Order: sequence, then structure tokens, then C-alpha cells
Amino acid sequence: MASKLRKFNKNSNIDNVLDTEDDCEGELSLADDVDEMSINIAGKLTIIPDETSENANEQVPKSFLDEHSNVVSKHSKVSFEICNAGVVKNGLSKHVLYSIIIVRGCGSDSSSVIVEKRYSEFSELNANLNKRYPSIMTNISFPPKLVTGNFRPENIALRSRSFEQYLSHLYSIEVLRLSPDFASFFYKQSLSETHNLLASSEFSSALPKLKNIMHIQQSLLGDGHEAVIATQCALVAAASQTGQTLLAQGFADLALNNIGRDDHNHFLPALLVLAIRLCWKLGKDKSDLESRLVALRARGIDVDKTEPLISLILASR
Repeated sequence: MASKLRKFNKNSNIDNVLDTEDDCEGELSLADDVDEMSINIAGKLTIIPDETSENANEQVPKSFLDEHSNVVSKHSKVSFEICNAGVVKNGLSKHVLYSIIIVRGCGSDSSSVIVEKRYSEFSELNANLNKRYPSIMTNISFPPKLVTGNFRPENIALRSRSFEQYLSHLYSIEVLRLSPDFASFFYKQSLSETHNLLASSEFSSALPKLKNIMHIQQSLLGDGHEAVIATQCALVAAASQTGQTLLAQGFADLALNNIGRDDHNHFLPALLVLAIRLCWKLGKDKSDLESRLVALRARGIDVDKTEPLISLILASR
């Protein structure tokens, strides 16, 4: 049965939240029996249309690096906003789905992505963090589960503001921000599913998912983080496997730009080998890439026996 979405105004009056019982089912009784097809529990992005082409003459925009980079400084402020929430109904079950905007920077120098989550996923994140970091989590408040009134607009609005504050508080503490639980909440399950697609050689299906994951990671971690670079390397390999040479070369440039002069990056030798091959196919100058590969060889790295980039990506899962 198709899901029904009821929107609410985020500016609703939340000064007088009603505590009386009503006839609505609470999320407490629905958490385990909602139809899994009703939402994407790994988080669903609503941006980044797939605009690639398999044409041999495809053109990567001149602004490729700008369009696919988080141009905001890694020190820029990140904020979380619940831009919309709605009651999703499937048969006799229903739950509230919250649309989270992750904004990095401010004004014209900003970037944002949207992820959708339900209360049970927030609750799981909170429980996992409390187990892993009990002393740190002591002073971080989490909106409690309601037995009744979950679907009243004023309660949804109040809970939305609480979730914004909760995520901002988590992000402000480095050990929580970089924790596997925080990553899992936003993108880890999607990344695991995408790696399975790569392992099954379903590269065309993996490409748009990898783009979405990259944009989430960039917003949370910045371009230079190893997780972002790993996803960009996966994009290079996937695009190359689908014959989208220009797209693959564009992401190779992006990954190499973010790696910078870090010659110890795990993916660098294989990335350089593939980038040189892509430039050769496109008739582009590859001398700088070849010089860097020679430098790695001079340092004793056996670049001639490096595994293919896709193999390294799958091995790092």
C-alpha cells in the first residue's frame, strides 16, 4: 500500500504541548512491525541527480571539482535542521519520518544534503552511544518516547527541535562525531549495501548511491577525511567499470586533489595507475601522474604489482 505523508509546519506553536491521551497509536507499539518498504532505513538523500553519460564524447563540466567538492573550509560550522516531518502510514502501522538537512558553512559558501530518519533510528543511535561513551553522554539530553500523542503536529514540532539540538550537541564533541555509531546513523548501512553492489559488479547501480554517500561524508567530515577519499576512489573504479571514462577521470582528479602530497594513502598507487590509464584513453597529459608513480617506486613501493583499485576498495570493507 502506498505510503501517505502528512506534512507539518515547523513553525507550529509548541508552547502548549498536550499530554492527554488520544486514539493515535504510539510509536512504542509500532517500532517492530512497520512495513520495511515504507522507508529507506539507511537514510535517503534527495539530491544529486545522475547526469552521467556513457557516450564516448561525454563532457565533464569545467567546474567538476567545484561541483563535487565541499568547497567550504573544513573548519566551517555544521548545523542540523529538521526541514519537514510527516506521518507515514502503511496499513494499520504508522510512524513519523524526519527530513534532516545537514548544512555546512553559511550564506553562499555553504553546502547541504538531506537524510530521512525515524524516531527508532535516533533512539538506536542514542542507545549505542550511551553504551560506548557513557560518561560523555550523561549530559546529552534525548527526547523521550511518548506513549500517546506521537502524531500531533505540536509534539512533532517539539521533537524536531529537540533532534536538531541533539545532533548539534553530538557533532560538537569530536569523539562522538567521529564515532562509528554516528557514521552508521548517517551513511554506514548505505555504504555497506553499495559495496555489495560493487562486489556483484553492479557498477551502474552503485554510482548514484556512492555520489549520495560522498556528499553526506563531505558535509560531516570535510573533503580531506580518509572516508571521503575512499568513497571517491570507489566512484573512480565504478565509473571506469561502466565505461564512463571522463567521469572516472574527473573523480580521480578529485581524489588526488584531496590526497594532496600524502604518499602514504592506501589507495594512492592503484589510483595513480588507473588515473594514468584513464588519461591515456582520453588523450590527456599524464606526465605529472607518471612522475608521482615513479617517485613512489623510488621509495620502494612495488607499484607494478599493486592490486586493482576496485579490489582494494572491496578488501577495505
